[in-house]
Amino acid sequence: MEPGADLALGSLACKVYVRRPTDLPIIQSELGPAFGSGMRAIYLQADICRKDLLVEIEGATICPAATDG
Repeated sequence: MEPGADLALGSLACKVYVRRPTDLPIIQSELGPAFGSGMRAIYLQADICRKDLLVEIEGATICPAATDG
């Protein structure tokens, strides 16, 4: 990634692993304001690697290609 690249939250795509399905509404209500309405997310009920974690978020974004001007 180029230093100073402009990465917008609107291009963020996340996998959200949720240990307890009953927590999903709370998680969604917190992530919406934190990441904005443009965030694309898929929510998955899953065992998480550490027992003390209830949520794990894996995110990726696209960095626009640099152009020589």
